[in-house]
Order: sequence, then structure tokens, then C-alpha cells
Amino acid sequence: MMVKKNAVERRLELLHAQWTEFAHLPEARLLRWVVEPDEVRMVEAFLHKEGDERMGECPDLFLHLEEPFDEPARYGYALREALVRMEEESRAGLEEEGLGGWRCPPVKEGERTWSPSWPRAARCGATTKACASIWQWC
Repeated sequence: MMVKKNAVERRLELLHAQWTEFAHLPEARLLRWVVEPDEVRMVEAFLHKEGDERMGECPDLFLHLEEPFDEPARYGYALREALVRMEEESRAGLEEEGLGGWRCPPVKEGERTWSPSWPRAARCGATTKACASIWQWC
């Protein structure tokens, strides 16, 4: 007899299916879920589940960044700084597991300054490089 899944299990299954579909796209690099406020806890539950060695089903690395979107022009740098902090806080444990070695690429001179008139891609260059370096490291 098949056990009927509850609403939470079905929603987690849907998020898993969405992730799997995205992850199989050859050009896939970064997925950003945009959800309603009452759906945030479900995405957080999915990330928590996938971050757990015993419960996670996906072989992928999930980084949960919670930086506030206070300054749109500096948001890319805030995300990069969060990645650096996350790596620094996890470094010892990662090295114990044989997973050390990633370092965030330094911000080059000229990337530290920005202008609101620059295209969005130019304002996010340092963050994009950081994410690309994680992908290459994995």
C-alpha cells in the first residue's frame, strides 16, 4: 500500500523536480527562485534537507545566502562578501573532509568602484567571478 504524501512532502518533491530539471540543462549555472513571502519557509526547508548529508538527494552544492537587498548597486559585493565569510567559517571542517582548496578570487583594482550608470553585469562582476570559481572548483 502506497503511503499518501502530505502537502509539505509534495511541495518539497516539486522543488526537487524543478531543481533537477534546471541542473540537467547544459548551460545552467545559477538558479534563483522567486517566491511569495508565504513560500519562503518551504524553500528554506528544501535547502536544509539538501544540505543534510543523510537526507539530501541532490549531489549539488547549495549555498543559502541571506544578505539583505539594502543597496541595489552594492548587492553583488554583499553576496561576494557573504561567500567569503561562509568559506572562512567552514574552512577547517572542509579541509578535514578533504574538500578544502577553494578561495574566492580577489577583487581587482577598478572592480571596487562602480557607477549606478554601469550596466548591471558590470556591477556584479566580482560576484559572478566568485560563483564561477566555485563551479570550476566543484
